[in-house]
Amino acid sequence: TGESKRVSTTSIVGREYGYTLNLQKISILSFEFSNIEVATFDLPEKYEIDGLLGLDLLEKFEVTLRHQDRWIEFKLLS
Repeated sequence: TGESKRVSTTSIVGREYGYTLNLQKISILSFEFSNIEVATFDLPEKYEIDGLLGLDLLEKFEVTLRHQDRWIEFKLLS
């Protein structure tokens, strides 16, 4: 529900233009979110990017990274 808006961002490719979508449900990192607005961008396939998580989503988690072990854990904050 809601109208799509044009958005832009700067990436490794340069200035990218896209739009927003309002999703009823999305599952990310085995966590489910309802009624969420996402920004979508068509990035060139040569970069092999399936998707990016923004800081507005990551701030919902406690993130633990152990680089030496190549291990990362996400815990949803209450």
